[in-house]
Amino acid sequence: MNRIDAGMRGMPSRASLLGACIAQGELMQCMPGERTAASHGDAFELLWLQDGELDVAFGDRRVHLEAGAVLLVPPGWMQHWRCARPTRLFHTQIALEAPSLAAVLRRESLRAIRAPGVRHAVAALAGTLGEAPRDAAQELRLLRALLAFVASLDDADDACEEIGEEGGADDGSASHAGPMLHAARDDIAERLAAAMSERVARGEAVVLATLAAAEGVCPGYANRLFHQRFGMAPREYLARCREERACALLTGTALSLEAIAERLGFGEASHFTRQFKRWTGVAPSAFRAGHTPRGAQREKRTVFTEKSIAL
Repeated sequence: MNRIDAGMRGMPSRASLLGACIAQGELMQCMPGERTAASHGDAFELLWLQDGELDVAFGDRRVHLEAGAVLLVPPGWMQHWRCARPTRLFHTQIALEAPSLAAVLRRESLRAIRAPGVRHAVAALAGTLGEAPRDAAQELRLLRALLAFVASLDDADDACEEIGEEGGADDGSASHAGPMLHAARDDIAERLAAAMSERVARGEAVVLATLAAAEGVCPGYANRLFHQRFGMAPREYLARCREERACALLTGTALSLEAIAERLGFGEASHFTRQFKRWTGVAPSAFRAGHTPRGAQREKRTVFTEKSIAL
């Protein structure tokens, strides 16, 4: 397997010409209920619904597919499929190294595509994948079918259902999913940051895999989105949140070091002390003493002096 094939979850590769790879493909029957899937590596997921209806959810967003609709899912997006009755669909994975071709797939991702030209191109692609591999001529036919599919996406101008909170239909105001996809990525990263900050403030454990699953993406993809948006890894951002919270608790409360350590998720106060020194260069007790308001210090000394005189 080459670099791209390794991202295809072991599905046999049928083409690897000119930087293009496509998995063997399979005709699947989804039974009523839910199923979770995720795209990995550099491969896009291609779904073509044969009959019935299928809801594909990405966190709290969803796309509703009806018979004949095509859906592309970018690499790294976790999907939850749900159908009310048995439903058949064609499924494969596509990876394109050419940036211009991959950009077309990414632009048309995360929406139900119903253009007849796209459906015909997918049908031709599925049919070519079904042929027994024989020679280079057959591989070239497969490559032509793949490029024809990409071209059909580039030419498509149909009513598409964009990813939304309630799966509402597109009103036609956005002709392409590219800007929406970029906004969705930024939204995911910002919600991950907000969730980490809120959990640290509440003294709750922070598990990136759990937060990523709530957003409908894989942990690795969430890490990449976060770094692209904020220029740092989620772990680094979490450390900064905990540092800020620790400073606030030390200067704004009378909590003991043990209580603060527990709120921040440290097993022992000694572990918290060592980590705080790494963050700030001083021990928590020294930081607290150095940041006590001078007014409060004077008030405390005055009260003590008055009591001493009274005694």
